[in-house]
Amino acid sequence: PDCCAAEDGDRTWQHVKAEVKAHALPVMRTKAACLRLCTEGPWLVVYPEGVWYGQVTPERFDRIRREDLEGGVPVAEWVRAVKPLRATD
Repeated sequence: PDCCAAEDGDRTWQHVKAEVKAHALPVMRTKAACLRLCTEGPWLVVYPEGVWYGQVTPERFDRIRREDLEGGVPVAEWVRAVKPLRATD
């Protein structure tokens, strides 16, 4: 991807996988090579809330995990956009 160095993206991805398992988070994770955003990566999107985090590092993910994924409160200073999923009829 062009949004970050491949090594940074892979390091963050490996950390996310390990932390999800270690904390038994009830989440699904999907790796995407590109979200069509060419800056500020790696990116993390939390659905269904639609919270988009930019420049996610392993250290930042730990805080996102605690405050957002476990606590339900997005880490406002790293949120780049909020686009919740809409219910379909």
